[in-house]
Amino acid sequence: MTDFFKTFPIIDYDDSLSRNIILRAGLAKGIVEKYGVFYPYRVKDHERMDTIAFDYYGDSKYFWLVALANDILDPYRDWPLSDTDFMAYVVQKYDSYEYAASTVHHYENTDPNIKWWMTPETRAELEPADRIGHDVEKTIWLWEDQMNEDRKTIKLLSNKYASRAYDELRTTFLGSRD
Repeated sequence: MTDFFKTFPIIDYDDSLSRNIILRAGLAKGIVEKYGVFYPYRVKDHERMDTIAFDYYGDSKYFWLVALANDILDPYRDWPLSDTDFMAYVVQKYDSYEYAASTVHHYENTDPNIKWWMTPETRAELEPADRIGHDVEKTIWLWEDQMNEDRKTIKLLSNKYASRAYDELRTTFLGSRD
């Protein structure tokens, strides 16, 4: 584990030389802002970043490119779960599917132009007239499922920019384009 930090650049911090351990890689603004650089992709059940990288970029070592393009910091929490893993996650977190499927997580506004919701506790404190418009119940199951479904829509950096992204990442961490 100690070798991991050797790739981080040394900086002057408070008159002391230190490794910049808070450095976070990202795609260059020039790449990100360019039109047509990203392609939408829908993650299939049981797909992983490395298998997508192999299929799209021709090498599984480019899994990090999938992660960077989608701001994935934690591959366990930021990546969509398979259907089987999702069911196990919900049951483990909420003790049962029945509880998650029958318990209201929040109430959504019925106006599709207003993306605002309130908790059952907040809604209960309101007068009935003030609850109007917040009538759509979202159960815990539906809420967790929607978040997992949202994670299935990712973007892939165009193949023609993959080597440039690799070079810039090496420059960021190693200080050269060797």
